[in-house]
Parts: sequence; structure tokens; C-alpha cells
Amino acid sequence: MLQKSLVLQETSSSVLFHANRILYGSERYHFAMVKFAEVNDDGETNNTCPAKILGFFKYKSKGVPTPNLIEAGHSVIEIKDNKMHDDTLYAVVHTAIKYVSSDTLMHNFIAPFTLGDPKRCVYVVSIDNIVDPLYVFPDYGNEGVNYFCSLSYQRWGSYFTHKIN
Repeated sequence: MLQKSLVLQETSSSVLFHANRILYGSERYHFAMVKFAEVNDDGETNNTCPAKILGFFKYKSKGVPTPNLIEAGHSVIEIKDNKMHDDTLYAVVHTAIKYVSSDTLMHNFIAPFTLGDPKRCVYVVSIDNIVDPLYVFPDYGNEGVNYFCSLSYQRWGSYFTHKIN
């Protein structure tokens, strides 16, 4: 059984995420909003995307060229020769086809999304990129990989305050 309790940076609260093929007789995979940095001509922007968490892992072997060591500017040869170790916890996520911004959810409260083709939309990300837990439910009129997500529970107060004012 894979489950991990994470303390999210933006909310400083602990959240338990499940990624299980069978839990209490059925599968249980939690969804989260994941942050992706994208570099374009205007500079770096942070985009968010709903994602199904498929699992968590750490690299136990020293000298493996992990994403965080490569991102930190170490070459593959340097990592293998020095037997560097990456203690980062990673998540394997299946993402939506398109980004869904926090502003979209803050404005609409609920947004539709479609999980992408697993050959192109499964990523390994650091758990630091997990921003918020999401409440996700299937699009029953368009079943399969189509879902709706709602604004994160921690942001409901801001949403309703904005609607009242």
C-alpha cells in the first residue's frame, strides 16, 4: 500500500495522499495540483496541472543521475564518479492534457480536465511540485479519462469571501 503524508509548502498543512491499486476492495488514487516550470521567450512561468498520483519513490543507489542532481547542474559523469546521492522524494503523476490555472479555479470553482495519453503525460516530479490536494470526480456524461476538479478546500474561504463582497 502506497500512501504518503506530505506537508505542502503553500499551506503548511499535512495532507495524506494515497496511490493504491487496491484499498478496501477498489483502487484509490488521489489527485493533486502539480506545478510545472516552463521556460519560454518571456522567461520562466509556473503553470499548474491536475494530476493523478500513481506512486512515490526515492533513489536508494548512489551515483544514479536523478532529475534533481541533473537540474542542480551536475553532469552524469560527475554524479557517477563521486557517487552522489539524491535524498529527494519523487512522485509519479499522470497529468491532464492542458494546464488549469489557480485563477481559473478561483473564478469558476470547478473546472473540467482530461487525463492525457500515458505515453506522453506521465512524469516524475519532486514532491515539492505538489501544490494542493484536489477533489476530483468523473465526468459521468463523458466517461473515461474526463474529470472535474474543484478548488482546493484550503482556498474555499477566499472564494466565498470574494463572491459575497
